[in-house]
Amino acid sequence: MAGIGYTPACGKKRGGVESIALVPAGHITNVEFEDGKCIAITLDEGAEFSGFTLREGEACYTEESASGPGPALIVHTLVFALEMMDGASASVVEALCRNSMDGLVAVVSLADGTRLMAGCSPRFGTAYPLRVGEVSSTSGRKAGDTPQRKLVLVSRDTQPACELAPSVAI
Repeated sequence: MAGIGYTPACGKKRGGVESIALVPAGHITNVEFEDGKCIAITLDEGAEFSGFTLREGEACYTEESASGPGPALIVHTLVFALEMMDGASASVVEALCRNSMDGLVAVVSLADGTRLMAGCSPRFGTAYPLRVGEVSSTSGRKAGDTPQRKLVLVSRDTQPACELAPSVAI
């Protein structure tokens, strides 16, 4: 397999998700890609991404590849938690579930500064957006535990999430 190789970048690696931004897929009017990177996103007038700043260790983004008949399928999974089990978090979950019916696109900001877009790809656009796959709530087990609502958003595509160019404002 000539020409295939990988050299890791130097320096300390940082994992984890710092923040996410979500928008209903139907509000995206245009996405431009160049060399596999998203270089521009245009939304409907008045539409905007809803940002979620997360505490360390409360979010995770994964891509899992599964092969079978046809092209390899990549399952994109975004898991994040909202603190508290109160009316405010219930309203957010309700709105996400409602918007998830038509699909969501996420910009996932990783701790190392990389921003990935899930639910929109160069090949399919927003045809395979993220949808709510699971919602769970917990009071915690001990007095020091934080009550929270956990959301799992899932999308299936044939490509990994694309990186956003630094010039793309969210």
